[in-house]
Amino acid sequence: MQSFLQDLRFGVRMLRKQPGFTFVAILTLALGIGANTAIFGIFSGVLLRPLPFPNAEQIVVARGSSWIPVVQFQAWRDGQQSLGQMAAYYPREYHLTLPTETELIEGAEITPEFFPLLGITPNIGRNLLAEESQPGRDRVAIVSASLWQRRFGNAQLEKQTVRLNGEEYQVTGVLPDSFQPFELNLRKPEVWVPHVLTPRRADGELNFV
Repeated sequence: MQSFLQDLRFGVRMLRKQPGFTFVAILTLALGIGANTAIFGIFSGVLLRPLPFPNAEQIVVARGSSWIPVVQFQAWRDGQQSLGQMAAYYPREYHLTLPTETELIEGAEITPEFFPLLGITPNIGRNLLAEESQPGRDRVAIVSASLWQRRFGNAQLEKQTVRLNGEEYQVTGVLPDSFQPFELNLRKPEVWVPHVLTPRRADGELNFV
């Protein structure tokens, strides 16, 4: 211990005599510690801390440099035998019409399996139904808790609608506050609608989980 203290005092004296070297040394240490802290934060968030969903260890989010064509996703979903479920989402932006203004919000089109796969149940109302992704059905939407509070307050769910890009959508469900889309590396969608596949959209592209 005495030898260590002597070396420490000697080091402090040398640093005092060479302020330029001292500055470079401190800056190097700060950058190294900061970089390691940032890398560990990412590593911890992605690999060590599990996703906040039931059976999170079984969930895989597939992403790549290009999105997956819809027809390819359908072939995988209908033909695969190794996975329990597959679901897809397509990020979009919507113009939400409010009583006094129009607001641009994040949204997503999803296949009906999306929220059941994640174990997410709306806090109010219900999830999307399989038949609601078929062409010709009435337009429906699930909204985030923040959008519900901002748009409807304490209103009852029955027959509430939102106008998105000039079209009326009936609200069928309100997501719980605990659902955080960024956990899946999504932006922050506030409205979720069924992805309706029509012949004109057969070559569209989706991400999938």
